[in-house]
Amino acid sequence: MKAIHSMTNEKEISTSGLIAKGYLMVNLPTTIIILAMWIGLWKLFDLDYLISLMLGTLAGWYYWAYSVRKWIQWAHKNQVSPDRILQMGRLGFLLWRKKTITDALENEAQ
Repeated sequence: MKAIHSMTNEKEISTSGLIAKGYLMVNLPTTIIILAMWIGLWKLFDLDYLISLMLGTLAGWYYWAYSVRKWIQWAHKNQVSPDRILQMGRLGFLLWRKKTITDALENEAQ
């Protein structure tokens, strides 16, 4: 395990690797949560489809807020600069504001 960790620290993470990790950690699960809750609440529990969609979106948003912080912290631990995290996050539709990065890194330090 240490060998793998030290290898990632010695070698700069590629743009595609950084974005792919973000998609797998953030966007894909968020989308699955939104769709699963929307369809599940609508079809299985006969809840109005708009209310189901809103609840699914809310759940997805909460997951996104948690997982994007974890992605930022992972990238930072692998020596990716905050500016590059922001640039790749915007490119990959993972985050939009620099404040998200500073908040995640402040929480990591505490």
